[in-house]
Amino acid sequence: MTRIFGVVRRLAWLAIALVIVLALVGTGLLAVLTMRGFPTTSGTIAIDGLDKPVRITRDANGVPWITAETTHDLFLAQGYVHAQDRMWQMEVWRHISAGRLSELFGKSTLAEDRFIRTLGWQQAAERDLEALSPDARAVLDAYADGVNAWIDGHAGALSLPFVVTGVQAGTGGLGGYELEPWTALDTIAWQKVQSWQLGGNFDSEIFRMLADARLGDPARTDELFPGYDPEMPVITPTGLKGSGGAGAAVGGGGGTTTAEAAGDPGAATAGAPIGDAGAWRDLAATGGRILEIAGLDGADGIAGDHQIGSNNWVVGPRKSTTKGALLANDPHLGIGMPSVWYMNGLRCRSISPDCPFSVAGVTFPGVPGVVLGHNGSIAWGATNVDPDVQDLFVIEPAPGDDAAYLVRGRPVPFETRRETITVAGGEPVTIEVRTTHAGPIMNDVDPRLKEAPLLALRWTATDDIDGTFESILGVNTASTFEEFRAAFEGYGAPAQNFVYADVKGHIGYVLAGRIPIRENPADRGARVRPGSDGRHDWIGTIPFEDMPWQLDPPSGLIVTANNAAVDGR
Repeated sequence: MTRIFGVVRRLAWLAIALVIVLALVGTGLLAVLTMRGFPTTSGTIAIDGLDKPVRITRDANGVPWITAETTHDLFLAQGYVHAQDRMWQMEVWRHISAGRLSELFGKSTLAEDRFIRTLGWQQAAERDLEALSPDARAVLDAYADGVNAWIDGHAGALSLPFVVTGVQAGTGGLGGYELEPWTALDTIAWQKVQSWQLGGNFDSEIFRMLADARLGDPARTDELFPGYDPEMPVITPTGLKGSGGAGAAVGGGGGTTTAEAAGDPGAATAGAPIGDAGAWRDLAATGGRILEIAGLDGADGIAGDHQIGSNNWVVGPRKSTTKGALLANDPHLGIGMPSVWYMNGLRCRSISPDCPFSVAGVTFPGVPGVVLGHNGSIAWGATNVDPDVQDLFVIEPAPGDDAAYLVRGRPVPFETRRETITVAGGEPVTIEVRTTHAGPIMNDVDPRLKEAPLLALRWTATDDIDGTFESILGVNTASTFEEFRAAFEGYGAPAQNFVYADVKGHIGYVLAGRIPIRENPADRGARVRPGSDGRHDWIGTIPFEDMPWQLDPPSGLIVTANNAAVDGR
């Protein structure tokens, strides 16, 4: 008996020792896989493609400062630095913008991929990319070369998120799965994700459609969720001295008054069939889940308002003790881990037309340049305008022809394309996207919506060429207000209130973005509109020269906080 007890005790100790060894091995392996993701912050790295040596230093806060001889080298190095610090975040973001999340996460993200493919973010980004100037395209290509230099140098030695995802998807082992090369399209497409976050009229139109049907009267919905109060402050009131474009037909927050909504015959009627209400709520929620996966603040809910928001202000020399202009900005994009922002400094050793950059501020991982910040002459900040740039239209099918719809009484064929979604651990899923003159048919995203009227979504970020990236790149090197404002001429989405201050004491403001003009002046886009009779179409966008701007207003200050850009006069 004693001998048996001794054997059992030895086996128990052996089992404990084995558990300890396995725990130590597992902990060590976990540490190794985690430490693979740490950036290199000292020493020398050889990177193919550089024209001349580049210096990268990190200040006491860990912010990287890149100094280079050429524009090409500057942005190649920025691509490398972004990748070594944030490659997993960049990888998720590019899969979101392409509607390829299911390649990483399996069937759990199929709804999001179907939604994104239907919206056509990738097709819109391809069009934007083709329209770029050679200089802007060269910046994107240099940046992609830097990202790819990091990818090539870390093949088979990726960090924990790549290993876990690769194992789950069956596409990799302890080295992580194989990363695709980064492309200029990956950068440009990210803008669509950010624009979706900052342009939420899609959700509010669905909400009002459901609320109208439930309450039986649009006026009752508007009592609960009223439009922007005309007594509240506006950024550029009509007649302000030192402004241009004040009073243009730009909505303050996508809303409308009770009287307009209730009395407008163009709005979809409260008693109109909407199909399954739960399916429409799920459709709206899908857009929010996309933002949550991206690490963005997508928790607004279907009514879409936290009652908090971004703010910025600039004051002139008369109001500062330093007798210089002051600028402050809180973009208020929500807290995330990792942050949506990445602080970065970019410096050319010798400023020249061939290398004009000396700029610092916040960047988006995956995108070259500085989004908000300052250079040697100017500083700038931004808040969301929140104009109504998304409209849902009821589309009438052509009688007896499933392949066509009516426009002003005449049948027009749907434009169609097939999209195949690769699913980790499952079979590929193919969807057919139907597009109209008013945008893609959203019912095709979810078969539960088949009993609802056909609804198409038109959105400024996808319906025409968007030059936002090139605009921001131009702001990086602007030195005067005139250059600053001119940089935004091709800017598309998301529409932003940009404030400005310079070393000479000037302050300014520009509303940048494409804002639709609707054929029916009564339309404010707060509700679903008929899309086949031709009386509610978009007929263009507000011309750039008519958009609000200010330079050195008499008050000596400019303040924006997601409030209305202009008044109703």
